[in-house]
Amino acid sequence: MHLASIQRDGDAHYQRWDLEAASRLRNLVPPAGGKGVRVMSTSRRQAFTLVELLVVIGIIALLISILLPALSRAREQAKTVQCASNMRQIGLGLKMYSNEWQGTAPLSNQFGNPEYTQGSMASPNVAFWSIFDTIWDRKFVQHEPRKPWAADNGKMGVHHPAMGKGIYVCPSEERWVPFGATDGAHDYFFHYAISLAVHPVLNAVGGTETSGRPSDGSYFRIHKGVKWSKLKPGKIIMGEVLMVGGEPTLTRPSTATAIPSQVRMRHGSVGSVNRDGRNGANYLFADGHVEYSTEYHRANYSVTTNDTLRDNYFQWWNHGLWSNPTAY
Repeated sequence: MHLASIQRDGDAHYQRWDLEAASRLRNLVPPAGGKGVRVMSTSRRQAFTLVELLVVIGIIALLISILLPALSRAREQAKTVQCASNMRQIGLGLKMYSNEWQGTAPLSNQFGNPEYTQGSMASPNVAFWSIFDTIWDRKFVQHEPRKPWAADNGKMGVHHPAMGKGIYVCPSEERWVPFGATDGAHDYFFHYAISLAVHPVLNAVGGTETSGRPSDGSYFRIHKGVKWSKLKPGKIIMGEVLMVGGEPTLTRPSTATAIPSQVRMRHGSVGSVNRDGRNGANYLFADGHVEYSTEYHRANYSVTTNDTLRDNYFQWWNHGLWSNPTAY
């Protein structure tokens, strides 16, 4: 009797389970006619169509074409600012040199440094330096020498040992060493140069003013002892160039011509140099500030040129030192 009762209870339990299972299975199958809600379904993500992909690619290309020129201009602007910073630091070095040498204005062209003449390839046997090398040697400007393997910290017998390094390199100028240059006398570039209008020089014999090599046969020039206090604060003393050998002079004033034609306009239009109206250069003034300009190269002291160019020279470049002994 007891066992029969247990069996009946078990049968009833299984019957209830069968009914519940059947109900679940019915819910998995939609009713006839396709209507109803599927309880369990598998979601599937659709891929992009070809048209959608082309639209996305086109939008990306358009954004790149808009952003790349802006990024290039921003990069070039940063280089222009860095160049201006270089020139301000050079200006501080020149001023400290002036203070050390009784207020003498910066010398503009090359001169022999008798302290480092051994082994020089020059004739006479001297190592040619400029004011840039001098302020570097005095540690008013500090960076590694151009030829660190040379004796005396890269100075002995080396022409312009400080060039091509540190703040003497404009970040917008790609050429640091002349093409094909070897380890010789002129394997360097000047990126900056002093205006010769700042510091007139004389022939060694006769004492006449000169803007180039002395005509009297002497090699070296005698710098006039111009004081920094005689320089005009609102006039240019240094600009950008690309020069090799010779002397880092920006202008060559004389009674015939004084064109700052050696100005290197390497800032402005991306990927181009000296494009008049689109490119400009930085200029250091006697009071120590630096300006960027697309106009300051438009100047000429020659009386044979138009009045505008001549007026520009007197406005931006002339310190009133040439042919004016009372100025200093």
